[in-house]
Amino acid sequence: MPINIKRRLSTVNNLRIAGLLFGKRGLYGSAHTNVDEVGAVGQIASASGEGESLGGLTGASATRSDDRPYVENLDPWKDRIPRRWRSKIERLWKKVRTLYTLIVMLQVEKEMPLVYRLQRIRMGRDFTPMERMQIKEDETRKRLNIFHKERARRGEKILVNSLANLGFCNRTVSEKGHARVLSVISFDRVDFSPLIYRYHVNARKLPYKVSIMDLYQDGVCTTLSASVEHPVRAKIEQVESFVTGLWYEIEIAATLGIPNLCRFSDLLPLVPESASPLAFIVGYSENKRVQIRSLEEMPHFLGGGQTQGGKSNEMHVIACTIIARNKPEDVRFVMIDLKFNGIELQRYEGIPHLVNDVVKVPSGVAGTPAEGIEILRWLRDEGNRRGQLLKSEGAQNLKAWNRKHRTRKMPYIVCISDELALLRLDPTHGNEAYNLIREISSTARAAGIHLVTFTQSSNKRVIDEMIKVNFPGRICFSVPDASSSILFVGDGSAINLMPAGRARFKHGTDNFLVQTPLIQASEITEIINNATQGKTTAKLSKAAVTPEEVIEWAIDNNNSSLAVTDVFAKFNTRIEKAAVNKLLQDMEGATFQIGDRFYQVLPGAGNRPRVVVKIDDSTVSAARNLQNGTQNTNVSAPVVTAIAPDETPADVTECLKCGALTDVNPCEYCGSPIAKEQEK
Repeated sequence: MPINIKRRLSTVNNLRIAGLLFGKRGLYGSAHTNVDEVGAVGQIASASGEGESLGGLTGASATRSDDRPYVENLDPWKDRIPRRWRSKIERLWKKVRTLYTLIVMLQVEKEMPLVYRLQRIRMGRDFTPMERMQIKEDETRKRLNIFHKERARRGEKILVNSLANLGFCNRTVSEKGHARVLSVISFDRVDFSPLIYRYHVNARKLPYKVSIMDLYQDGVCTTLSASVEHPVRAKIEQVESFVTGLWYEIEIAATLGIPNLCRFSDLLPLVPESASPLAFIVGYSENKRVQIRSLEEMPHFLGGGQTQGGKSNEMHVIACTIIARNKPEDVRFVMIDLKFNGIELQRYEGIPHLVNDVVKVPSGVAGTPAEGIEILRWLRDEGNRRGQLLKSEGAQNLKAWNRKHRTRKMPYIVCISDELALLRLDPTHGNEAYNLIREISSTARAAGIHLVTFTQSSNKRVIDEMIKVNFPGRICFSVPDASSSILFVGDGSAINLMPAGRARFKHGTDNFLVQTPLIQASEITEIINNATQGKTTAKLSKAAVTPEEVIEWAIDNNNSSLAVTDVFAKFNTRIEKAAVNKLLQDMEGATFQIGDRFYQVLPGAGNRPRVVVKIDDSTVSAARNLQNGTQNTNVSAPVVTAIAPDETPADVTECLKCGALTDVNPCEYCGSPIAKEQEK
């Protein structure tokens, strides 16, 4: 019989009264009580904490019942139960049996939903294997439906926000200058399936001056695809020749390996601060691994592919990554763009990173073959000039020169060229341009000059063996045939790459597919504006801080002091304060080479911080022996010279404990007192 669930508690409480009334012999004191039924009551009572009160219901004298009716038993307990209560107790007993059966059935297979367990109770039998399989499929379908429904709602919010960021909304500006959005694009219908989500634009509530055809542009779909990280298509609804609506379709089919789309703004913060100044973002590879490479190790970079493959986008990614992370005194640019007199790169005119030393190209951006030749000539001459300076000082490359001459640093120079074929195949300047590119790419690496060039031509006159040898870093976007792919990356793996931005990257032993990041025009404009104002826009991530990096910073910017608070204030985005203290403790007494000089970190004392001191070249070996725990008796202790201004005071005294030069008593570096004889 059906049981009212709300009466369960009252039913169990009534068992306590029944136990007190029944005593120790069972129902009415009869010896024919059903042991199973009585045991069930005892289990329920025990679960409710009333086992002692119902102990009489599980008496040992109870035996299994038969169909015989209960007989009157001459038992003293009988007189304790009034006759008018007996029918009520029998009805209560049936309810208890049904409640116990329900509890037992509900406890079996708890993983099965409650609806199906109740259905099994109503049927009075268990489910067959086919019914169980159907139940499992139904539950899986329901869970997937809920999952896709929530995911479709999140996709709707992303689409609305992305369209608003693209300007498809109505805004008003308050008196205080705060923008307020009045109306945005909305969707009146959302259909979803495991493979595709479809959103119907509400054409009746479009913002002012926004039409269906504005939302149908290819650039809009590309931006939306980058926002949702899945391909987005737009489909027009037409009745005869009239446009009546628009659907956005998001392909949700899972893709293993490389993501289909990624954004520049998401990858720029992942470039560590310790990376090379010429580091740039390549994109995502297998399993969403971020690939970052540097022009300093290539040293020249060549990109190719057919139209609409992603070459210009990657060119802007390289330029914006370097500009966002460096100041003009660290990296400078010259640019050659022969597409319609500089239609791609003219937006960079005016930034302080551009070189203005080229006489005939003062803006730093060449738009004609003649101006491109002038820039290449200047690069050749500048490389020769720098080579003579490096040779005179015995420096092997620009990095060694900058470490040795901190007050006369020379910046890296990056030449970005768009459409190399127009310059190489020019009837007037083609041969000279080829010779200049070959000379610069083969000799200017040590001088800090690096070439980055892109072309869509697969002509062997443009990309011959000499160019391929001098440009070891190469990236190839989608090409139509195997010969073009072989020309760029040496195999046919770049044929018909999809989607847009997918490319084959090759440098040395690295040869992998990559999805290059999408950079929008607004992001380029923001980086250019910040560069004009002298700001860096890269939010750098946490990365390992090396002792050499800390020492170099302390020498240049912190008067050779290594206070924990100062080091943490500089590198707090990459290291915790406790790790800073541990790093400085490990650096104490160790010898480090910065350029062609050797430095040592002396311990602090009291409130005085640790300090970096320079070690004379003649005692470097002795310092290394002391660092390794070995001491050579034939070699005197290392002579340590503190980094000080050029004019050393006459009363400076050498501390006998740490070897530093100081004019303070006690020593300002180790804290040990200086004897009077030593002062004299």
